[in-house]
Amino acid sequence: MQRLPALLLALLVLPLLAFSAFGFLASFEPLPNPLPWRIGYAVAALVLATVEIRLLVRVAKGPPPR
Repeated sequence: MQRLPALLLALLVLPLLAFSAFGFLASFEPLPNPLPWRIGYAVAALVLATVEIRLLVRVAKGPPPR
């Protein structure tokens, strides 16, 4: 993957990561059954954080040599 598409994809993932992190924090408000929301937001945030880190590492390293 080239640097520019990876960087653009990383920029698209960042708001989703922020939304998941905020949703996880918001799930600590009083709700009738908060556990599924907490688990869902936590899993989504961890997956998106992993994707974000891998994309940014790929951008930092650049394309593989030919």
